[in-house]
Amino acid sequence: MSVRRLWLICYDIADDERRQAAARLLLRHGERVQLSAYEIYLRNVELDALLVQLQQVLDPQLDILSAYPLCSWCRNQVHWQGEGRRPEDPGYWQIG
Repeated sequence: MSVRRLWLICYDIADDERRQAAARLLLRHGERVQLSAYEIYLRNVELDALLVQLQQVLDPQLDILSAYPLCSWCRNQVHWQGEGRRPEDPGYWQIG
């Protein structure tokens, strides 16, 4: 079984409906850390499946989506300021 890796997924989506659909998909897998940025722990196969779903939502002529892998060292170097909290790997997700 492959290892779960932290991904930072960000988007710039022009249309409200497409943006909300993408947000719903991403929130099923991780936590929103900014309006258009999510931290999500996924195995490679899970990331591939999520990207296929997101591809069906996006307009490739107008929208941009990026997925950045964050290693554990990089994760520990993130600087947080303000009242927000740092999302943690839940180890599992409850479905239903």
